[in-house]
Amino acid sequence: HGLILFYGSQCPHCKQFAPILKHWATRNNAEVLPLSLDNQALPEFPQFLPATTEWINAAFGGNAINYPATFIVSPKTKALYPVGFGSMTETELSDRMVLLIPKITEYEKKGEVL
Repeated sequence: HGLILFYGSQCPHCKQFAPILKHWATRNNAEVLPLSLDNQALPEFPQFLPATTEWINAAFGGNAINYPATFIVSPKTKALYPVGFGSMTETELSDRMVLLIPKITEYEKKGEVL
């Protein structure tokens, strides 16, 4: 699994959250796929992809696009699991991950054909 970050390069909340996410991901050996809504990089994520309509629809499903938006992505199914919308502290991010990861693991195990 990895993380997806939807962001805008001029968004103050995105600029605030990017170093927090980068530090958390580095500390936890997690990959982050940064998806730019304005086709510009953030200093912490110089390598990015544009947030395509396909990614936006998968993440927001026709709802309002709020960012920064962080999702866990399944490498097998490409399913997206929301982590948070808006900036978070590293403690808030860690606390959410501690709650989400076991739930996602259990959910995905139920979906496996044995």
